[in-house]
Amino acid sequence: MNDTVTPEVTETPTVTPTEEPTVTPTEELMVMPTGEPTKTLAKSLGVAPMQFSTMEAEPEILFNGTVTLPMGAFPQEAYNSGKSYAVMNPTPLGVLHAVAESEGWVYNVTDKKYSEKSIFLLDDVDSYLKDNGEWSCYVNDVLKDGFESESDGLNAVKLSDGDIVTFYYGNDENPDNATAIINATVDLDEDDWTLALIGARNVVLTRSDFEATLTGMPSHKATGPDHKSNTWEGMPLHYIIGAIDDGDYGKSSTAFNSDLAEAGYEIILTSIDGRPTTFNSSVGIDDGFILGNKVNGTVLDPDDERWPLRLVGSDVGSDLSAKGVVAIQIGVEAGSTPPPQKGGTTEIRVVKYASDGVTIENETTITYQQMMESFTVIGGDNGVRLRFQGPTLISNDLWNPAEDISIDPAKVDEVVRGTAIKDLCDLVGGVPEGGEVKLVAPDGFKATINYTNIYAPHERQGEAIVAWWAERQGYVPDYSDGMRLFYNTSDGIFGADDMRVCLAEAYWHYFTDSGIDYPSAAGVSNKNIATIEIYEAPREDWNLILTGAIDTTITRAFFESGKACAMAGHDATWTDGDDVWSGMPLWLLCGYVDDANSHDYGTNCFNDTLADAGYNVTVFDYGQDGIKGTGDDFSATFNSSFIKRNNNIIVADEIDGMPLPDDGKTWPLKLVGTALTSNMQKVGSIDEIVLTGLPVICDATISLEEGWNFVSVPKLLSTGKDSAAIFANVDREQHSIWQYDATLKDWKQVTEADQILPLEGYWIYSARSMKVPLHFDTDAIRTPPAKMLAQGWNAVGFSDTEPATTRDTLLSLGDAWTQVIGYNAGTQQYETSIIRGGSGSHNDTQEMLPMKGYWVYLRGESELAAIGA
Repeated sequence: MNDTVTPEVTETPTVTPTEEPTVTPTEELMVMPTGEPTKTLAKSLGVAPMQFSTMEAEPEILFNGTVTLPMGAFPQEAYNSGKSYAVMNPTPLGVLHAVAESEGWVYNVTDKKYSEKSIFLLDDVDSYLKDNGEWSCYVNDVLKDGFESESDGLNAVKLSDGDIVTFYYGNDENPDNATAIINATVDLDEDDWTLALIGARNVVLTRSDFEATLTGMPSHKATGPDHKSNTWEGMPLHYIIGAIDDGDYGKSSTAFNSDLAEAGYEIILTSIDGRPTTFNSSVGIDDGFILGNKVNGTVLDPDDERWPLRLVGSDVGSDLSAKGVVAIQIGVEAGSTPPPQKGGTTEIRVVKYASDGVTIENETTITYQQMMESFTVIGGDNGVRLRFQGPTLISNDLWNPAEDISIDPAKVDEVVRGTAIKDLCDLVGGVPEGGEVKLVAPDGFKATINYTNIYAPHERQGEAIVAWWAERQGYVPDYSDGMRLFYNTSDGIFGADDMRVCLAEAYWHYFTDSGIDYPSAAGVSNKNIATIEIYEAPREDWNLILTGAIDTTITRAFFESGKACAMAGHDATWTDGDDVWSGMPLWLLCGYVDDANSHDYGTNCFNDTLADAGYNVTVFDYGQDGIKGTGDDFSATFNSSFIKRNNNIIVADEIDGMPLPDDGKTWPLKLVGTALTSNMQKVGSIDEIVLTGLPVICDATISLEEGWNFVSVPKLLSTGKDSAAIFANVDREQHSIWQYDATLKDWKQVTEADQILPLEGYWIYSARSMKVPLHFDTDAIRTPPAKMLAQGWNAVGFSDTEPATTRDTLLSLGDAWTQVIGYNAGTQQYETSIIRGGSGSHNDTQEMLPMKGYWVYLRGESELAAIGA
């Protein structure tokens, strides 16, 4: 690997790239909060002008005034279903909610149209019931019922300061026939917020209560890092969830039901823009999960995209670090009893399928006690320490053959006893040679291994076992992760490089962070195994190409693992007669490549802003020849507004639990779903999904070519988007990013946390052509940048968004500079030098270009000033 860059005119740098610096999370705090959130909603009611026509009979004015609404959300229960939802305060339903609380009314909304249109319908307010009339809502004299457009629903209309919201009750939606009126003028308090908490009970936590708890009870405060090494302050997530996870609503840290959390339930954090972040409580929501309102000592400002709250902490990766959190919903329903059973599985069902993959040839169920009695216990009487290595999070040491990163302790680290999986498989006739075995948890998550892993394992793997006892917890069910897959390796460690050597590539697991796929052996250690499924042969592999702001190819294994991810809700189904098609929503796949923020984990990858601005999604079948652009291609194109978070457009990989038929027009993937009204839309044998016309929502972009690029930024970048993390989605093939220090005559490796500054030149390698978006600082009160240059060669950046002559660009250097050399990334060659006062091809009237880096030679030290502010 050549990871150095050298201009033709200087000596070769001697720096050899070393491992990337890592972020060391701060020590987890052990504070245990003891207070409880309170159910209040800040509001102020005044007087507002009425907005209705002259009526024959005077209607009853139930309310006429001003409603002050905070930002954030509140819980809304649908009276017909009993289900609860998070609704934003600045909506017509938020207005009604605030007025009803102030007036002591009861109102009822139905969610009968929610699954179809994501809207609520208002049936009753106080004594004005659906049986005797109907309610309609107008915003600034315009009817808003949600039937024509989902964005016009009571819970969807985004209100602005000064909007007039009027509810009419009468025989129809005509305001002139109303017999009762609620009229409110909106006063938005954009500095205030509420947090909706939905679970076994519904609670509203106000900003004042949140901050008062942190101020008045220091023991309830926690601090921790984010993935960019900022220091956050806030409240432990488990304390907040403890207010809604069961019937024990106490004012102490013990309110959190750890048994329920270990058993596992879904946690959904909703951001102020409506985006969900979903994960499972079984990940262990201890003090490493913090809901932060203050970063680096400063309370978040409403203009900050992270406001009002962000999920951070030592255990929170970038995939879960939700911004703008205004609602928390957990999968523990009100009145749900009994709670989910704590702990691990105590028995395993072993099933052997016939060649069709559906017919069961043989099956049995065996308890862990029977395993102990019938088979050799791996680990003996005292157990054996076995470990799985987690991700290194070091981009130039992904596989870590030395096994010296994330090992002590390891991501999965237990002293265990268990049973060989081959003994269990043999109960039903064993695994046929070339066969495949799936280890399935109750939530549907699967780990897959093959015949070789079970009957002829590599010496670096050892015996594959299911563990039903762990030293720290004892037998299942007390061993909460049991029964769990382990490999009884000779050194007790199954590392990433062992995974690479011992497992088929389709079975490898990755942890994706900041656009980098880090191998994680811990990801193959499936826990809570309830079923062992034996198949004759593994499925045929395939690839799906995704093309957009970035390009990627996903494999069958990657698709299936994403689909099986219970905590993220990636799967979707469609029933067509007696057949059930399953796969992933099209919008989710688009989210991998709709912008430079590639999909790490969860569902936050999809860019709603881009989808609203509009682009096209084309699904391609290359035809029988498998070549794109020939006459037998078939495709269908959809607008982003149609596919946006639409779970009824599905890229299906299975029908009735089996791969799609290989009939030349269906396998491996087919587009299906209730939202598709024509067979011409149902593309089969999908090869590629292409996003075209993507809006560029940024101030500028750096265009990278395949190979080395010498680049710069023309202005100061905005806070939070001004570090080398802007290059996180560039596939650098383990090359580092480099700067040149002219004073020391040496190269400096750029880390992800380093600030990217104007007037600096940066060398970066890219495996393909792509664009990197830039967001400029908008603060007008600042001094234009300047940089001191040393005698000799200096790496500099061009400092404007429009080209300028070399002579004008370097005017501040006077006669100190002698020549400039640029680099053509397209040809991977240096350009002809530009010489001060030169002529012909060396003329200094030649232009220097935005986003490019240049070598500048100086006869003596001088200061280079930016030519753009």
